[in-house]
Amino acid sequence: MSHRAATRLAWSLCGLSVTLTALSLLLLFLNLSHPGTHIFEWWLGNSLVVIDVSVGAIVASRRPENPVGWLLCLFGVAVSTSSFTAQYAIYALLAQPNSLPAGQAMAWIASWILPIMIGLQVFYLLLFPTGRLPSGRWRWVAWLTVAFVVAGVILSAFSSDPENGLGPIRNPLGIESFTPLYDALLYSIAPLLFVAVALSVFVRLRHTVGVERQQIKWF
Repeated sequence: MSHRAATRLAWSLCGLSVTLTALSLLLLFLNLSHPGTHIFEWWLGNSLVVIDVSVGAIVASRRPENPVGWLLCLFGVAVSTSSFTAQYAIYALLAQPNSLPAGQAMAWIASWILPIMIGLQVFYLLLFPTGRLPSGRWRWVAWLTVAFVVAGVILSAFSSDPENGLGPIRNPLGIESFTPLYDALLYSIAPLLFVAVALSVFVRLRHTVGVERQQIKWF
């Protein structure tokens, strides 16, 4: 990819994330105008993803060979998509029923994005700042993350009550027996992955010098 193409793609992903976040906040305002409507619990934290995606766009446009910038951009798109689909579903199904089309479809999309968000976050932490694993010993974390994302998306897409912040709205394609399987995966593997990548950052800090060490200390 040329430098110009990388720059355009990086800032396009940033623009998409910022746009979805802005639309999410607009829908939040509309939902708040209907007392008693369920409020998406993660709206504030998810809105701050514009910081992550902006940093990602800067890094990806200047160092397109480093996957950390691209992972930050994709993380921003995933989080903002989660917010938008959740707020849309709440408005279309609870605040103003049948006022917008595809409310159930948006609820279904919102149900399976969380494993992708976790996977992208784990990867950019694991690869920061060089874009490479700390050493070959950490390949198991990368492969476990991939397996978690694949299994998590499948199970959450058909879980009757996924962790999507939609309150009374249930997954339209939910199957009751999938819920305990998804919960077991989410609450056992996700904490393990975050503990592992936290350790990887300290391992890097212990064995690096110069600019890379300063980047990790800043991080």
